[in-house]
Amino acid sequence: MIKLYKYFFEDEVIDNYNPEKVVQGETRRSLNGKAHTTTLGSNAEYMRFNLELTGLTSRQLEYIMEIIDKMIKPGSENAIEFVNQEGESYDVIIPLPLEDNADISGELDNYSVTLVLEEEG
Repeated sequence: MIKLYKYFFEDEVIDNYNPEKVVQGETRRSLNGKAHTTTLGSNAEYMRFNLELTGLTSRQLEYIMEIIDKMIKPGSENAIEFVNQEGESYDVIIPLPLEDNADISGELDNYSVTLVLEEEG
């Protein structure tokens, strides 16, 4: 089970969950072929979560739409709480452009949502 904002989603609707650590910086190769990475500051690492939810009901889709609306509404806090299946909590955002990071498809009471969430740093 995961928690996104104030809503819980059971394991049955979690079709794909892929966390990855992203390092901001620059990687260069030296003349002898070794890779050297220069990170940008002390907060150069953050988590990115690719999350696919399938078989959502109309009500669950409303929850997702409320979450997206809260994140992009001007004047509001853009980060929301995300608790993964291991119980680890992160403050996350949906990076812009929204068209690339939030996809909704399906039909009545069988919706599919794919979200890319990034830890706010």
